[in-house]
Amino acid sequence: MPIRKDGREVNTVADAAQHFGVSAKTVDKWIRAGVIPEPPVMEYGLGVIRTYPPDYLKRADKALREARAKRSQDRQRVRP
Repeated sequence: MPIRKDGREVNTVADAAQHFGVSAKTVDKWIRAGVIPEPPVMEYGLGVIRTYPPDYLKRADKALREARAKRSQDRQRVRP
């Protein structure tokens, strides 16, 4: 569920995970591995959190599709 900041809703990693159909841990893993781009951040309370706005999710969807296609092509080349 999005959080509210300055009167607007902001998607969290849990929302991104639901969007992709995976766990929040998997989303974090994809970011660390460079599979999807680093999301924007914002100050929230005493810390800084990643946010996942709709335009980011579109870019990440594209990056994920490309990574999966490349992985599929790499697997096909390995097969005899």
